[in-house]
Amino acid sequence: MEDNKEKLKANTQQGISGKYALCIVDVRNLGTRTFSYLIPEHIKPKIRVGQAVLVPFGRRKQHIIAFVTGFSDYLQPDIQAKEIIKIIDRRAIFTLDYLKMLDWIANYYCCDINAVIQAAVPMKFLKENSGKQQKEKTEKHVIFKTKEGATQRQIKILEQLEEKGEAPLIDFEKEIKTTRATMQKLAEAGFVTIEERVIYRNPLSVFKDREQDEFPPLSEEQQLAFDEISKKIEAGQTNPILLNGITGSGKTEIYFRAIKKVLDTGKNVLFLAPEIALASQLTLRLIRRFNPEEIAIWHSSINNGIDGLIYAPEDISAEEFYDLTANCNVPTVQIDRMVQGVSSDTVLVDNADAAYNAVSHLMNRGHRRVAIITGPKSVYSAKERLVGYLRALSDQ
Repeated sequence: MEDNKEKLKANTQQGISGKYALCIVDVRNLGTRTFSYLIPEHIKPKIRVGQAVLVPFGRRKQHIIAFVTGFSDYLQPDIQAKEIIKIIDRRAIFTLDYLKMLDWIANYYCCDINAVIQAAVPMKFLKENSGKQQKEKTEKHVIFKTKEGATQRQIKILEQLEEKGEAPLIDFEKEIKTTRATMQKLAEAGFVTIEERVIYRNPLSVFKDREQDEFPPLSEEQQLAFDEISKKIEAGQTNPILLNGITGSGKTEIYFRAIKKVLDTGKNVLFLAPEIALASQLTLRLIRRFNPEEIAIWHSSINNGIDGLIYAPEDISAEEFYDLTANCNVPTVQIDRMVQGVSSDTVLVDNADAAYNAVSHLMNRGHRRVAIITGPKSVYSAKERLVGYLRALSDQ
């Protein structure tokens, strides 16, 4: 044991000679399971225990973050190892002793070691530096070009689009009750242009119809401070300005006036809050004064738009499930049925008792030839219905 410890300790300092790296992947519900990855020759001198690496995972070979926990020269003959893509950060995120502590925490609290790692290492920083590109959400827009040479039926559609100039394609189709094939023909004939545009999610868009508050009059001291700041803005001076005042003295109102003055010149403003706890309060105050469509928020708790995933599984394997959810990084709940081999929170219908009660009811009313169509036997809910059906037949 001591010899192995010494080897691993050396590996954390000088690179390795082993052929495979044992990695914990950034995928939930895999316990302490590690995966073997082939180490490319060019990174062998650099790789160490505790480093974050980018690896392919699942059948679709999605690129995910993994953590090196050890090395090996052995791999089962029936397994074909995939190659590590790159080392994300040459510095080790954790030492061997730290990894042992994380493993102890996972065992003590009966959770995945990956969940412990998520809380212990800077995952956001690693993902930003992993080179992974999230797919941008887009939508198709239709833009009016001309109606010359169009048929009467096409002109009716084009005139409605001409009034708008352009519109989201799916919204326009619903509004005028037409089809995608019709719009595609208009595009092919040169009457309209259809283009893909990136959608930027703005959580403040729900406030876009809210009436904005007027700027209240400033007190004498506030006006004096604002006048001095205005002079510097007009002069293009960028020296720091210290606004000295106790909590509740009205400093924020001066900030808002200064923001408005800068925006009126056509420039942008970066408004920094001292702590994340103030973000919501300041945001609500900002949208009362400024157009919510022109405000963007960023802080460490901003996510990709979802906090959890509810999944009704189809006829898929555990590997396919992990492949689909590999990059979600949010809690997952299965409903109605389970994927065998996947450990996650699950909400199930009692299909066995439901089938049992239905069949028993029919047989108690004198029916003796009762059949059931359950669905594929590989689907959990189908198997449960079959169990209930057979139990009801045996009880009669």
